[in-house]
Amino acid sequence: MKNFPQKIFLFSALISLVLFNNSCKKTEATTNIIAKKAKVKELDYTYFTAKGKLKIEQGETKQRVIADVRMMKDSIIWVSMRSSTGIEGARLLATPDSVIMMDRLNNVFYAYTFPEISRILKFDLSLNMLQSIVVGNALVFNEGNAIVTKDDTHKILSQLVSNIKIESKISKSTSKLEEITVENFNNRNQLQVEYSNFKEINNRLIAHSANALFTFRDEAQIKSINFDVAYTRTNFDNEELKFPFRVPNKFKQAIIDVDKAQGKK
Repeated sequence: MKNFPQKIFLFSALISLVLFNNSCKKTEATTNIIAKKAKVKELDYTYFTAKGKLKIEQGETKQRVIADVRMMKDSIIWVSMRSSTGIEGARLLATPDSVIMMDRLNNVFYAYTFPEISRILKFDLSLNMLQSIVVGNALVFNEGNAIVTKDDTHKILSQLVSNIKIESKISKSTSKLEEITVENFNNRNQLQVEYSNFKEINNRLIAHSANALFTFRDEAQIKSINFDVAYTRTNFDNEELKFPFRVPNKFKQAIIDVDKAQGKK
């Protein structure tokens, strides 16, 4: 993890769960549209915990970590990442306003608002989006048009708002989201997430495997980052969770060079 490029490290800290447009917000109207048109079964929870393995690949660069995730819906994402030997390399706390990440291997921390991270990654994101992707809930635009088509096994919900197209494939048999593709027509950046290995936990059906492929244009080149997540344990806690997070005094704040992160000279 120590030599991982800053941009990829930030992606892994966010558990690879990013999207393009923070105008995507669930509202009662759009939720009703989804329910009527595609019958997506949303995962309802207050607290969520998970443990799993995360593999990140970009070109020849590969990174494998074990991640512990805790969430309080609409409020907090807490992540601890460690090596297979049990050494914690990073800890992250995300709230609706900001993301703070400790790099324990280098005694530094990063602190950014979501708009600042959006600028670094060339697209906007929010806490609600990250939480939705973690548990496999649908992302819904609060405006624009939505149409539903069908194939043999899926209902396919397509939405178009401004320069963003989102396509969701919902299983006919389980009504769960199995694949989502988001494309930004302006820069042709695309994120595709596939969910599999569904298991019933506390009377809730949730995917225990997910593969995310983020394709983006860097000057004249097309690059991609692949994230593979395999949960070994998930749970929906009834009792209030703790989210321990304190930046030691000896840690120095690190700043990501935006131009370098975006591949500019």
